[in-house]
Amino acid sequence: MSLSPTASPATDTAPRARVRRILDECVGSDLSSWEKNEFLPSVANRFVLTEKQEKCLAGIEARVFGGDDD
Repeated sequence: MSLSPTASPATDTAPRARVRRILDECVGSDLSSWEKNEFLPSVANRFVLTEKQEKCLAGIEARVFGGDDD
């Protein structure tokens, strides 16, 4: 049994999957340096987010994936 560089479904936590989706979608300067290098890696390794972390992650998702309801 070999270990792949991608996470298995058993270790792919909800925050980790959300972070991976954000990073896969972003190009160039879509994310600030802090978001890309500090915040996202830190929440990717958590199973449960604090209220502040959830709010920040949801804000990044809204910005990256858009709320093009206008």
